[in-house]
Amino acid sequence: MVSTADPELTKAFQELQIQVLNTREKVRHIEAEISSCERQALIYEITKKTVADLKPGHECFIGLGRAFARQDRPEILALMDTRIENNQEKIRTMKQAKNYQEGKVKETENNIREMIQQKKNADKNLIVDIFQNPTYLILYHTTMGGKTFGNLAFIRNVIYIRLSPYEQKAFPNYLKNTWNGFRRDFNNVFPYAAPPFLASYLIYTWGNQENERASRKNPADYVNDE
Repeated sequence: MVSTADPELTKAFQELQIQVLNTREKVRHIEAEISSCERQALIYEITKKTVADLKPGHECFIGLGRAFARQDRPEILALMDTRIENNQEKIRTMKQAKNYQEGKVKETENNIREMIQQKKNADKNLIVDIFQNPTYLILYHTTMGGKTFGNLAFIRNVIYIRLSPYEQKAFPNYLKNTWNGFRRDFNNVFPYAAPPFLASYLIYTWGNQENERASRKNPADYVNDE
């Protein structure tokens, strides 16, 4: 069976694929930054512990580029505390950014699932409408050729005709039999064929031409009246 993909869903999946690739790249970059900050935080913790364990009066120096400047131990400890706090805040911010990027992908996935479900529900409602109202199907630009509508359901050029109770009586019996055959085969093709081909139905009305149409012998003759 060959079916045409829904353009809206195809576009949504393409956008999702692009978003997933971009998100993966961003998350990879964020994870690298987090890992770097965590290593730096460990260095600050070790430096703070080392300075705190020094004896009182021990001379301490802090690196300034390629040089070293003498600094009191309490000042170095306070500097390490500030750096540790800033580093932890940076890690928290990056983790939030990571969660946000991953959440955007999940939200897009949920939106696509909802879109698919809405289309399924729309198809189900159309199916209910078809079986609750008098409807007939004829093949577009060709005759039945001995095929059942179970076979023809996979062809996307099908016309869906709705008739009033009066118009049903004037409709040719062989088309009524064709519709009954379609209903018999419908259960077999519905799970796979119904959603694609139902959307491609063209709606025609019997109108005031029932006598003219009833005199025709070929079902294909009905497709040219709008």
